[in-house]
Amino acid sequence: ARRLAARCCIRLPMPPKAAIHWDEANIQQNEDESLAANRMKITEPKTPFHYLEEDGEPAAYPPKAAPAVASGQHVHDVFANPDALAKLTSAALERRNDEPADDEEEINRKFQEHRSDHYKLQGGSLAELRKLAQQAMEEEEEEEESK
Repeated sequence: ARRLAARCCIRLPMPPKAAIHWDEANIQQNEDESLAANRMKITEPKTPFHYLEEDGEPAAYPPKAAPAVASGQHVHDVFANPDALAKLTSAALERRNDEPADDEEEINRKFQEHRSDHYKLQGGSLAELRKLAQQAMEEEEEEEESK
């Protein structure tokens, strides 16, 4: 056991670390070039942009909307009478469902019309165009075989 302990403590000599050598001439040349370079001055305004109006004053900001917070009385009324909340939600659902069905049918008809027009390419149907493309490919194959 003593021999193992003695062997673990032996330190091997480390190879010398490579020193860093700087190319001083190149560094100086780069620094001289950067100092002598004719730099362009950027004259753009800082963001965010604040454009001036014709009178030279900045544009007025639009007034802020009031926060959408329910008043304390309204919240109290809803919690005091849960049926009121149910009536409000049912009224909102009725308004959503009361949209005329004629409009939906008209929208659907227009959609179908536009979709069919979309697939009509240059007066011919898509199937006819595919058939013509297939015939052209077959003719090319026949020409290649005849050569």
